[in-house]
Amino acid sequence: GGNIVHLGADPGRALPGMGHAGAAGAALANLTRTAAVEWATAGVRVNCVVSGFVATAGLDAYPAFVQAALRS
Repeated sequence: GGNIVHLGADPGRALPGMGHAGAAGAALANLTRTAAVEWATAGVRVNCVVSGFVATAGLDAYPAFVQAALRS
């Protein structure tokens, strides 16, 4: 038994210039579902925690229109 917790970002919000983030989030969601099915028989619970938007200094690297869209 045991627990696995993935931490990810919301893959459901499509934004120009952010395809990489959507792809990574969708991949993590699929990995979480797959691992949950594969490990269930061993008593391992697999979850993914998806936070809301958090404006960090990394946001400054994106164009202004992307920053505005993320903040809306």
